[in-house]
Amino acid sequence: MTARARRAALAGAVVWLIGGGGVPGCVGAQVAVQVLDDATVHATTPLGLEMHVPSPEDNPLTSAKVDLGRRLFHDPILSRDRSRACASCHLAEHAFADTATVSRGVGEQRGTRNAPALRNRAFGRSFFRDGRSPTLEDAVLRPIQAPDELAMTLPEVVRRLREDASYPEAFAAAFGSDLIDQAALARALASFVRSLLSGDAPADRYLAGDSTALTPAARRGRHLFFTKANCTACHSGPYLTDERFHNTGVSWGSGDVGREAVSGAPADRGGFRTPSLRDVAITAPYMHDGSIRTLEEVVEFYDQVLGQNPLLDHRIRPLRLSADERADLVAFLESLTGGGAPPASAQPTPSRPDTVVIQTNEGTALSFDLTPDGRTIIFDLLGQLWTLPVEGGTAVPLTDAVRATAEDTDPSISPDGGWVAFRSDRSAGRGIWLMSLADGTLRQLSERRPATV
Repeated sequence: MTARARRAALAGAVVWLIGGGGVPGCVGAQVAVQVLDDATVHATTPLGLEMHVPSPEDNPLTSAKVDLGRRLFHDPILSRDRSRACASCHLAEHAFADTATVSRGVGEQRGTRNAPALRNRAFGRSFFRDGRSPTLEDAVLRPIQAPDELAMTLPEVVRRLREDASYPEAFAAAFGSDLIDQAALARALASFVRSLLSGDAPADRYLAGDSTALTPAARRGRHLFFTKANCTACHSGPYLTDERFHNTGVSWGSGDVGREAVSGAPADRGGFRTPSLRDVAITAPYMHDGSIRTLEEVVEFYDQVLGQNPLLDHRIRPLRLSADERADLVAFLESLTGGGAPPASAQPTPSRPDTVVIQTNEGTALSFDLTPDGRTIIFDLLGQLWTLPVEGGTAVPLTDAVRATAEDTDPSISPDGGWVAFRSDRSAGRGIWLMSLADGTLRQLSERRPATV
């Protein structure tokens, strides 16, 4: 089937999901499958990322807002004594992370956590190490107000911007009005963060078919990443993060309760959001407290997992790698360093014909790729993995011995388009599984036998 034919088939496909697998809200849910129009795409994403950069309906991504947000991001006008800017702790050459163990704010006030990388946070589900912010628009305003960061009040920031000689004109260019308020400030800064993309790493080019993109050591490390080291238990999907919160044992007992401060649940104590591994080689130091200086030390930490911690995540266990295996794993992690994307543009860019949007009758849209043979759509709805023929028909959930749900790692499609591979941590079928896209059958692989994907 040609790309044009696939687009035509997808654009008209309307199916009904059958209930199954105990997934709430799926019985009789109508699902429309369509291809994104070229005109809806406003940012060019690098190889390895989703083609569409998500943004709220009330804050569509435009080049004018990105330009304004970039200026604000680098302007110390946002800090109390005009000495520091967002860019003081989020360094462009380090994927917009900080190289200090913990960041320092106005008056050299010392923070409590390492400033995380900002590249690809456009695709995040929550923000900050503990997930305290549900949106980027909320997240970008918090450092301005934090006493140990920029130490400002939002009314004072707005007053400064209104009195500035050039900002009213810049806001007018971005929003069609020179009215400057907290909402416009948040939308501009969030737009800039959404433009910070990184992909087209050697690992992406290798997955796309370039067998020379990875060194032999990195290829061996990639194999370890997906099998013996079990890194995909948390670092999964295109951004190599499950966006969840895990207690990995780092700084246990230090007083930083992590996710518990947000959720109020004692079981969340010491849990922090899984960081993306993209660009990880240039974002040292590591962990939420910046306590580990090198990738070699990170691998060593997980190789041993020492100490008493009653809330340690069940996925964390000693890797017991040899010295050569540890070196290979680091080589693969270094291959995840990509290149930044050009700034978001207001001009349409060609969309990839193998990317679809699945729109439910409740208005939820999810983007997923077709299998390489162009015959089957793989998508996730309400935490349940489904398959759907391109020609239309009934979407089929995974309802056999094991289901790949939100509790399992993200699936990987084999290069020939015939299988989906995923890892399950369920007691009924823990391990690596393959599902045939031809007939839906499942086959479990031994832990010692790699799944080639």
